[in-house]
Amino acid sequence: MSDAQLALDALTDPELPPTEWEFARAVVLVAKYAKVSIATAESLTGGLLSSLLTSVPGSSEVFQGGVVAYSNSAKQQVLKLDATLIASGVITTEVALAMATNVSEVLGSNI
Repeated sequence: MSDAQLALDALTDPELPPTEWEFARAVVLVAKYAKVSIATAESLTGGLLSSLLTSVPGSSEVFQGGVVAYSNSAKQQVLKLDATLIASGVITTEVALAMATNVSEVLGSNI
């Protein structure tokens, strides 16, 4: 069984939920196995996800980078979000999807 499969199995075991670091390690292993690259766009988390991913040895093979766009102006300027999208609030599925899509384009990642 591959490291990637072991990581996926560990993440789906309901009796043994992973720690944050184990989760990050599993993400990195699966990304390596799948030959994809990762970029993150964060706001309220303030870079926590990027920090967790980069704490995994070898993550530089798959992690392109991250953007912490906390203010609405940063979301518009750096992540190219439309003002009308964020006008009614930024904690929405639509904003999260737009941030993820745009950071992938900005940093040249698959995910």
